[in-house]
Amino acid sequence: RDLLRPLVRQDDTIAAQLRGLLRDYAGHRALWEVSVTGGIVTIRGPFADEAERRLVAALGRIVAGVVSVELCPG
Repeated sequence: RDLLRPLVRQDDTIAAQLRGLLRDYAGHRALWEVSVTGGIVTIRGPFADEAERRLVAALGRIVAGVVSVELCPG
């Protein structure tokens, strides 16, 4: 029996929560693609400027279970 399983969030749950935060920030503009592997978040897409890059990264970091956030301009 895995005692740590309830403490570790699944990647798809993390991705869904982050997509919701990004949608709240950007409205219905689908600007970014989100993928999560082992708690490591990758966000791909265009960023208006450095301030938006920092904000999007911060949104990623506030989601429980996120280990790190990588931004890939697109």
